[in-house]
Amino acid sequence: YHDKLRKKHGWWTGVNRPAMIAELAENVYQRHVREMNPRAIDEFSNFIRTKKKPEGEARGGAHDDNVMVWAMFFQARKSMPHGTQHTVTRQYSIK
Repeated sequence: YHDKLRKKHGWWTGVNRPAMIAELAENVYQRHVREMNPRAIDEFSNFIRTKKKPEGEARGGAHDDNVMVWAMFFQARKSMPHGTQHTVTRQYSIK
């Protein structure tokens, strides 16, 4: 989407964000998230809950892109046909 007021590109999660984060938290707790990327691990470490944002947000100066990618992945996964098996492999290069 394109936010015309802020001139900023992004993905609008709106009212679904609290449910997305709650489901992600459950998947992290159950160890369904196996992230090896150091930047992504850092983002998870800096994703906090505050009084202002009880569903969570990135600590000041940090990013939450990888956290939200995982949250969206689990949402998309719910609409996948049951009984199918898919393997997702991520490869990283260190520069």
